[in-house]
Amino acid sequence: MLIPQTSIKDCENDLKNENLTEEQIQKNEENERKKFSELVKEHFIKFGWPEEEKFQNGKNYLLSKNILTKIDNWLLTVIEPNNKAFEQIYKTIEPDFGHTRDEPKKITLDVLNEYSSCVIRSSQTKIIMITGPLSLRKLNKKGEEEFQFKGLFNDYTFNDSIKYSKTTHFFKILLIEIEKEKYCVDILIIRATRPELKGTLFKEKHCRKEKLNEFGEDWKIQLEFIEWYLGIDLNEFMEAVGIGYHKDIKKCHNHHLSGKYKQNKKSNEIISNNIIEPTFEHKFNKICEKESDKQNIRIYKDFLVSFDRKRKIPKWTLELLDPLIINKIQRGGRCLRWDNDPKFKKEFQPDFHDYDDGKRHDLEHGHNVPAYNHPTSVRQTFYFTNSAPQNKHINGGHWRIIEEYIL
Repeated sequence: MLIPQTSIKDCENDLKNENLTEEQIQKNEENERKKFSELVKEHFIKFGWPEEEKFQNGKNYLLSKNILTKIDNWLLTVIEPNNKAFEQIYKTIEPDFGHTRDEPKKITLDVLNEYSSCVIRSSQTKIIMITGPLSLRKLNKKGEEEFQFKGLFNDYTFNDSIKYSKTTHFFKILLIEIEKEKYCVDILIIRATRPELKGTLFKEKHCRKEKLNEFGEDWKIQLEFIEWYLGIDLNEFMEAVGIGYHKDIKKCHNHHLSGKYKQNKKSNEIISNNIIEPTFEHKFNKICEKESDKQNIRIYKDFLVSFDRKRKIPKWTLELLDPLIINKIQRGGRCLRWDNDPKFKKEFQPDFHDYDDGKRHDLEHGHNVPAYNHPTSVRQTFYFTNSAPQNKHINGGHWRIIEEYIL
């Protein structure tokens, strides 16, 4: 039996919207979403905002620390022109990207930082630098389509009761102001173990980037991959240091990296102190101002999903349950099929086939937020952003019992 495409009639309890135009439905949903956002904000102000990561904030830098592991997520630094003390600053911060107790990885990261120092020594303006670890499966050769949105990160392992994933690569992003309010970006992704690089000096033309570059020149694909992996976007990093996002960012060429170009020295857009932490509270307030298709906090009519873009499942959800509505529900609303959140980038979301259609592993799309609880937003509870893989016996057994107990 063919399942029809999603339409207004595909979801029970949406039938009352038949006489409304799609534009009217969307307008009503947006108004309800805003009301719900205000209630959520009041709740968090009263009881405390969620904390999904910790930050170490100091002069000229911001370090993201994973709450569950000993491995840091990324380091953002603002480097002053001709800053020869960068190496010492970096050592003072002492980030742990899974390399501090691994000599080969330490050597590789030192070489990557030496490359950055070469660019910094030649610079005539401030530079934003972002560095961090990646945990990836074996990638293809240079130029292949290795930067995909699924299947490239390692599973977690256990060590001293701490969950962590092994560092296999490092990344480095350099954002350089080449003219007033115009920027170029230089990106490197490198294997974490490159013993042949030991003793490499970056003092020659173009800082010898070719010795490090392993994955081609398509910086947009690489940036998109890093953004997906970290769950934070370049525009959020730029905002953290006081820069509005610029769509015309281009790739840094050799003359940008060697400092052999004219810069507008009057521009002082980048801030060094008081770097804004991209906390959940900050992200939530930004989303309330303007929604985008990349934000991992998804706010719906009467529930919220904090979504893990990398693993394509919710981290946690928040519901607003109104007893005046819940107690009047005659039967649970259902949809004929799961569907994508139309306002969220499709590549961040799972699809039905990610669950093997339930043929091999008895997996189903399990609701984090039950459809039954939200009769006026049934369709949104059937978005993939609200689904997590569950064994079908648990989904219809213990999990159902828990949902009914809460009600």
